[in-house]
Amino acid sequence: MKIGSISVLLAGVVACGSTASPGNGSSGGATGSGGASVASGGNGSGGSAATGSGGSLAASGGSGSGGSTASGGGVGSGGSVVGGATASGGVVGSGGAAVGGNAGGKGMAGATGTGGTPPTGGTTVSAFSVVTNRYDNARSGSNMSETMLTTSNVNAAKFGLLFSRTINGYVYGQPLYVGGLTIAGAKHNVVYVATEHNVVYAFDADAPTPDAPLWSKTLGTPLTLGGGGYDPGCTDMQQKEVGITSTPVISLADNKIYVVSKTSTDQQLHALDLATGDEAAPSPVSIGKTAMTAFDPQIHLNRLSLLLVNGVIYIGFGSHCDAGSYRGWFYGYDAKTLTLKTVYNSTPSGSKGALWQSGMGPASDGTDIWMTVGNGSTGGDNMGNNVVRLTPAGSGMTITAHYQSNVSGDNDLQSGAVLLGTSGQVVGGGKDGAILLLGQSDLSLKQQVQVGGEVNSFVYWNGSGGPTLFAWTVGGSLRNYAVGSGSLTLKSQNTEKKPGHPSAIFTVSSNGTMAGTGIVWANVPQGDAWHMAVPGALYAFDAADVSKPSLWNSTLNAADNLGTYAKYSTPIVANGKVYLATFSNKLQVYGLK
Repeated sequence: MKIGSISVLLAGVVACGSTASPGNGSSGGATGSGGASVASGGNGSGGSAATGSGGSLAASGGSGSGGSTASGGGVGSGGSVVGGATASGGVVGSGGAAVGGNAGGKGMAGATGTGGTPPTGGTTVSAFSVVTNRYDNARSGSNMSETMLTTSNVNAAKFGLLFSRTINGYVYGQPLYVGGLTIAGAKHNVVYVATEHNVVYAFDADAPTPDAPLWSKTLGTPLTLGGGGYDPGCTDMQQKEVGITSTPVISLADNKIYVVSKTSTDQQLHALDLATGDEAAPSPVSIGKTAMTAFDPQIHLNRLSLLLVNGVIYIGFGSHCDAGSYRGWFYGYDAKTLTLKTVYNSTPSGSKGALWQSGMGPASDGTDIWMTVGNGSTGGDNMGNNVVRLTPAGSGMTITAHYQSNVSGDNDLQSGAVLLGTSGQVVGGGKDGAILLLGQSDLSLKQQVQVGGEVNSFVYWNGSGGPTLFAWTVGGSLRNYAVGSGSLTLKSQNTEKKPGHPSAIFTVSSNGTMAGTGIVWANVPQGDAWHMAVPGALYAFDAADVSKPSLWNSTLNAADNLGTYAKYSTPIVANGKVYLATFSNKLQVYGLK
């Protein structure tokens, strides 16, 4: 078993809206329907943020009664951006009125004037956050709150690499994001990334400089594979060190990021302060070491992303390349006290049954949990190659329903259980090249769709085209399917790229259901990344019709080069930027130029 299988539901992106969205006008009147949002700092064709035809820029940031951008107006001298730079030079906002500006209403686009100064690092502080793998506990993989990036402006002329952040170590997990966090007295949008070198970084998500993190935290010396360390006999972890593999999870209510680290003797759960990186007592705690003597911290691998639901942190384990006497362990820890609350073993009277899901997290509807189990023992409570529904019950978990996949050996389930919105359905898949459409409650088989090639990743998007499932197989094409009751119907597919292992790992962004805003963002290997490092590329496709040529990709311009492909690492989209980790000691940040 390599690493693979996922789960999804809709529940975890905190999308309260950017605090840069327009406020209510105080006394200056609403912005004219044809005018750009003045507080955003947009310039007129001959100058910068100008007075309207009837009024000057109010102290609260509201526009004059006309609210339009004058073609020859002077620079606005009073419209400062709260938490950012003063608009005396016509600093451009990101699409709407600046926080605290109290603009009289929403301008049509907050467009940049023809003489405007480009954004210099994001003066807009956001309330949008990505606190868990795949945006939400349903593991949908879709961000429906992206208002800046569209199918019209994501192209070679307007979009590309903005800047990079230097990191130490490979990244297999997904970056996370918290908007509007106060650190050392200043508000920042913060992006978090964790590496196999056992380092957690918190970076300002917008400022091109400086490169230094807001904070970083090293969580012990990572386990070395081979060369005197633990040798599972494979090269899946290509840097030869294993530290933090899974995607962490964030609790905004507790102001903590939860991370699992691995050393040569232990695996530990850490609760770190979001603003400082400091351990929050009683952090760290050893995982399973005292509760389960069968848990060997060397042979077990936490590939499954963390899940936080009802105040419990869930942590799943498989192995390194099926090596050793492992089982699929699933632990639940109290998020406040870090005490062990519940334990589940996928093969209690057998062996194997890894929980890995290609790095994706288990799904939850807020009560129950859905996962796929890798190859292992079957029969009774042994759940090898099953999609399972678990209900927490006291110190254990009850198997409420399960579906036994008709596969054998290492030809296992690996793409997870993604909950399909409110349809009452869930999907899973694996190495046999089939998509399983199941009833969410009883996991009864509704449809099996043969797609050919391993399935590592799904995205569910209820955007402009209605309920849609995206899949991209190893050596195959990106496809989207209409999700019906008991059916998946192919809508379109793209043959531009047919990636090697593990195929593209991708996400979708859109501004709700607005046409022209749905974009598939794909982290694509430029070769076979099964047991070796290969170059990677970031691709963007029109989510409404993936048969069209890519809107943009990072190979078009040498300045946009991604670097070395980060295996199973998912891009995230937040406030007009795309964040993607690499195996090149870089976190790459793309956006509008």
